[in-house]
Amino acid sequence: MGFFNRAVPFFAGLLLLSGCATIEAKKKSFDIEKDKSMVAQQQSGDQRNCERNYTITESLAAGRNYSSHEDFPSLTKEIAISNVVKYMVSSGWTIFNTDTDLGVVSANTDIMHQDGRMAQFSVIVTEQKDGTVRVECSTYTVMRQDAYADDLKREFCRLLAAVAE
Repeated sequence: MGFFNRAVPFFAGLLLLSGCATIEAKKKSFDIEKDKSMVAQQQSGDQRNCERNYTITESLAAGRNYSSHEDFPSLTKEIAISNVVKYMVSSGWTIFNTDTDLGVVSANTDIMHQDGRMAQFSVIVTEQKDGTVRVECSTYTVMRQDAYADDLKREFCRLLAAVAE
């Protein structure tokens, strides 16, 4: 069964079940030294894969989609999903969907869009033909809403860095 055939029922079910299951966790604590290191890398022009792969796409019908990805040659899909879930729980996010077969984890975050709505992150973990594991993270805003793009990029990079740990 193709990705599209699996994705449509998944996202339809996601809409129906979005409030059914939650995991409570402690609030996010920031690693100041790690953040300083990230700022220094950005200022020196040393871009990590998550920054190079960061994109914003826009359409009149769907609004804006913010996404990034990174490939991990030394991880398995299961470990990558486990690390994504650990990061989300340790950050205090509310996970409302985890499907290890599809490689999808979705959560409500503590990141605010400019309209005051909390951002929902979706992470898709796939095995590539060359054996690497790709972790893609994304969020969206609907038409006429906006997000703090730099905050989203920074959080994508934190999440992707946590996958490698």
